[in-house]
Amino acid sequence: MFKIILYWKQPPISGSFCIGKDCQFCKALGRSILTGDRVTGRGFPAQFHSSSCKHPGRNQSNRSLTKKLSDREVRKEVFAECALQNCSHLPGWHSCCRPCSHRPRHNKANQSPATRCCARSLSPEVLRETISAWVDSANARYYLADRGNATASPVIGPRVDVIDTENDVFITSIPLTSAANGILAVPRSHEIWVGLNDSTIAVIDTDTNSVTHVVSTGGTARADEMAYDPDDRLILIANDRDTPPFVTFVSQASYSVVKKISYDGVAAPKSTGGIEQSVWDGPAWKFYISIPATATNPNGEIDELDPQTLSVTRSIPSACTGPSGLVLIPGQRLMSACCDVIDIPSGKVVATVSGVSGDEIWYNAGDQRVYFGGGVNVYVVDANTYALVTTLVVGQAELSNAR
Repeated sequence: MFKIILYWKQPPISGSFCIGKDCQFCKALGRSILTGDRVTGRGFPAQFHSSSCKHPGRNQSNRSLTKKLSDREVRKEVFAECALQNCSHLPGWHSCCRPCSHRPRHNKANQSPATRCCARSLSPEVLRETISAWVDSANARYYLADRGNATASPVIGPRVDVIDTENDVFITSIPLTSAANGILAVPRSHEIWVGLNDSTIAVIDTDTNSVTHVVSTGGTARADEMAYDPDDRLILIANDRDTPPFVTFVSQASYSVVKKISYDGVAAPKSTGGIEQSVWDGPAWKFYISIPATATNPNGEIDELDPQTLSVTRSIPSACTGPSGLVLIPGQRLMSACCDVIDIPSGKVVATVSGVSGDEIWYNAGDQRVYFGGGVNVYVVDANTYALVTTLVVGQAELSNAR
């Protein structure tokens, strides 16, 4: 008897997207954003080969590196410039780029040219219960939050399992002090952040595969799902099972708590159904997070959080019931796990896909589809037309109760 782990193989970053009429500045900036980096105080990405593309923040061609604006302002204006070039989205940020017409080397027969589904089998004695995973496409790594197996002999403790997605090889397991929940990679910092059951976050150095920092969120229950703001270097993480539930802004630079917001009806809406998946939206410069139910919106809502004011700035009522998973898709829109499509600028639900649901969901920029996980059926939805593409049957029924 075996359990199957599925993960999605992403194309290599280099050459996997084109923006701004083949502008090398946009490409270099895009690569830094895609891998979780930021534009540093030293200026702009260094490699430029086109002299015809002009950008905000410089008065000549790409080779002129005169800095006129702050890094934050330049990035905002570059997004605006890319939008004027009729680009659709940037993989990873989904903001201002479009996929290349040429395809990376993962193109195999009967497989998507940009995405390949790989199966690895582990015996139930080794893999008892998992909850979430993260694919670091930049470094070809798959990180699985593995809760261990207390009934095995010897006991298998909680850990993060690491798989090489380039060669489909299991690499190692990184031991943890408490069961893992949400997991997130910051590739350019060589870090994995893992929310644990004891209300702490373990920060893992991916060069040494060891825990280097432990940050407490100050709760009594688990620290769960996360999102990352690469410009302000902030992690937003939810304690969904505390009373009241709360979110915490954590500085990636100092590994310390910056602020906690309780969903108690005072600092934030009163949650009556916990807190779920969050995402970072670069062009809007905001976090968005799913709240399955609140006193004001029983069907749930999507909340907007500002990393500058560290506050909830907007609540968007959900049309479908109980949003949990949340992703950013092309056109500055969000899609929730109960399948609302939300236009971010207007804050309106513009579509709801029927017959589709899930727990955590993932937008894959390679094929521009949203994958709905959380049960035996994995629904696959086109992120542009909002049509159901197919339903994948995976795993075993018992796994859907893991959360």
